[in-house]
Amino acid sequence: FRYRRECRTNGSIPGISSTAANKIHPKIKVNNFVGPAIIRVSCVTKDAPHRPHPHKLVGKSNKSKGGECNFKVDITAENPMVEIKNIGIQCMKRDECQDSLQDRARKGIDPFRTGFGSTERIDLHSVRLAFELLPGFQDDEGRGQLPVVTVSNVISGTKSQLVIFDTCPPCGLTRGGDKMILLTEKLVSSDVLSVVFAEKGRKLEEIWKESVEITSKSVHKQHALLIETPPYSGTTTTGPIKVVVYLQRALTGDEAMDRNRTSNSVPYEYMPEYAPRNKRVSSLLLPDPE
Repeated sequence: FRYRRECRTNGSIPGISSTAANKIHPKIKVNNFVGPAIIRVSCVTKDAPHRPHPHKLVGKSNKSKGGECNFKVDITAENPMVEIKNIGIQCMKRDECQDSLQDRARKGIDPFRTGFGSTERIDLHSVRLAFELLPGFQDDEGRGQLPVVTVSNVISGTKSQLVIFDTCPPCGLTRGGDKMILLTEKLVSSDVLSVVFAEKGRKLEEIWKESVEITSKSVHKQHALLIETPPYSGTTTTGPIKVVVYLQRALTGDEAMDRNRTSNSVPYEYMPEYAPRNKRVSSLLLPDPE
């Protein structure tokens, strides 16, 4: 699942048996029909009766506002299988759902003829794909007859949990600008991430916070980040200043998807630039006072 703001990649829906070593795509088998046709694919709700779902399908050549993807095929008795490649699911936020369904209604995309009702109870985290077979190569050719429709298994969208395994070094100067490496669980390229440095008060509330935005240049092999620490600008004046560091995913506007938008916290210490040296602070971090 991708939100519109995550337009760097549309993703691709894999087949049920797809693996990293052997990638396959969804397939359908057409029975009792031979000839040219259009396979129209759109999102419907997971539970019957399958209503039009506000999420849209996007593909390399798909420019439809109705959110469907159309594939021209030529069905033969020898090859009744159709492979659906290079389509992804673009998620709609709750306040975008009604407009999305209105686009669908204007194009008459309602595979099971269930109509376009309220969006309040639609599950935005799961969909099915509806496959319609429209005889002929023109979209209008199949309008006079009820298309043949089938649905896929349920497809669910989730955001992976953000995890920090370790950081290096564990401390740095309050002026910031020190290089820092974070070892993480696998990062998703479409996520908009930041590294947050935060100081907590007596009641564990955040009394100071600064974020470092992550760019593609910051990520190494999807499991490590290289950043520069931000300067400390809190009110604590004596060192060492204990803070926590965590990853944070940008808000999507969807409550359920945003529940796990932060990672675990790891400790970090800011040291005043001319603080007395101790065993925990490398002499490389602290210049000799003049």
